[in-house]
Amino acid sequence: MKKYLILMLGLLLSANICAQNVEFMGLSLNTDLNTFCKNLKTKGLTQTIDRFEEKEYKGTFATYPDCRILVNGSADKKKIQSVEVIFESVRNDEYKRDRAYNEILTQYKNKYKNKVKKMPSDDATKLMNFEKSTVTIGTMEIHIQKMGPTIFDTEGKCSMSVVYVNTSVPKQEKKSNYSNDI
Repeated sequence: MKKYLILMLGLLLSANICAQNVEFMGLSLNTDLNTFCKNLKTKGLTQTIDRFEEKEYKGTFATYPDCRILVNGSADKKKIQSVEVIFESVRNDEYKRDRAYNEILTQYKNKYKNKVKKMPSDDATKLMNFEKSTVTIGTMEIHIQKMGPTIFDTEGKCSMSVVYVNTSVPKQEKKSNYSNDI
């Protein structure tokens, strides 16, 4: 009886993790790199860089225009390591950046509820004016972060990004990458 109870508990936990599959713009991050990138184009994103396992797109994310979306894949180009969204439309405008950060963070809290955890701040993060919240689901992490301006910055440079990281895809050294025009 005890074995069956443990088995049922394991199945329930597995079903819960599968039900909480992390997606980016409605696309599974558990697909291969080429399929994922092809599907990003169907979402209206424009590809600006195609460099080996690194791809970059420009478009709208969570209603914010002019975002840069950076997709990094494994060395064999079969798995997605990370997807980063850089919010160019709020860069270097602290008021707009803070407003966007709070709106995006609220959206993630609405979707992932109590899985959103705020990173504690220390002297270094305060010095950099860095704030980050993280969502962890299985081997996926989502980092919602903002940075700057620092106390040393007289120009008011600041930024915001959201990074999806697949911690199950190991970072491998890329040994044989070279461009055909070298």
